[in-house]
Amino acid sequence: MGLEKKMKKLLVLALIIISFTSCGSDSSGNETKNAAPTISAFTNIEIDANTSTSAISFTIGDNETEASALQLTALSDNEALISSSEISFGGSGAERTVTLSPKADQSGSAKIGIKVSDGAKEGISSFTLSVRPVLSFAEYLSEGTSAFDTGDFATALSKFNLAKNQNSDSSSVYHWLGWANFKLDNLADAKSAFATALTKANPSEDAYAGFSFVLNAQKEYENSNTNLNILFADLDSDWVFAHGLNLGMDHLRLLYAQNYFALGDFSQSLSWVQAVDSGFSANVNTSEGVGRAHV
Repeated sequence: MGLEKKMKKLLVLALIIISFTSCGSDSSGNETKNAAPTISAFTNIEIDANTSTSAISFTIGDNETEASALQLTALSDNEALISSSEISFGGSGAERTVTLSPKADQSGSAKIGIKVSDGAKEGISSFTLSVRPVLSFAEYLSEGTSAFDTGDFATALSKFNLAKNQNSDSSSVYHWLGWANFKLDNLADAKSAFATALTKANPSEDAYAGFSFVLNAQKEYENSNTNLNILFADLDSDWVFAHGLNLGMDHLRLLYAQNYFALGDFSQSLSWVQAVDSGFSANVNTSEGVGRAHV
């Protein structure tokens, strides 16, 4: 065989070897290929206009590439509603989050794609984002109170904040913000909302009552009683706050009792307990009687 033919044969053999080894192989010599990265599925999302989603969790992975090295890209088929720049990622490694912030005052729907890439191949997961139209102050307030009545305080808080955006001069929206935050144990925000409600025109009995409960929860017992004094002085009839909580006058009386007890005025505390239960008695001049009044 001539030298030229031998060189050609060696070149072909080398190309075959290079082609085979470029595919990779496992420990058994079996050919392996680069698999596309994976991404978990999303569910469709619906939010109000002028709000953002919470941070939505999802997972990514790849057989050949560390999760921390994978690249994420967001896609939207409705840039007028939400562009890719208004979709942000968080998290690290395999555990990631995405937050969507549609444009102000816009409504409609967009197909959102979240793409993960290892530099060579891609995986994608898609879902629909629906944004409800902007509503009026009254409509947001109504939706908020309906959510509150059913115990969905987080949704209620979101609706009341949207109502506040429509009318920040309304005392009622601030007292509702106070009650929703109170039920979510956001005591500082509840206190601020109730305090603001009392600075607006015609604050309601619900604002004074709610503020009194919050001040008690924050151990501001004297201030709680001050608000109760204002409330009781202006009451034309028995106060009732239904809305799934069924609060009434006896709860306010017992709030007085608790405040006075915490302040060490056991006689006043006892008198307010007896305003609820006339048959209750305790000698507040003894430790045993004080203990009974506290119970």
